[in-house]
Amino acid sequence: MVKTALYLTVSSWALLLMGIIVIGVVAHMFGNPWLLITVGLIIVAAWSIVVYRVAETLVRRGVNKGR
Repeated sequence: MVKTALYLTVSSWALLLMGIIVIGVVAHMFGNPWLLITVGLIIVAAWSIVVYRVAETLVRRGVNKGR
């Protein structure tokens, strides 16, 4: 149960991190990207928490339906 939720969280985090890297590269071309990267990492952390809780809820529902 926890492994599935953790897997979904890590996968989502990786996708968001790749997006932040692309945005950071674009921002670097136009100026100082540090503020954007910092805000992006905060968004990634918040998104990870949300996705983990959603995944955990979905896994629990699946376990309850199986019983």
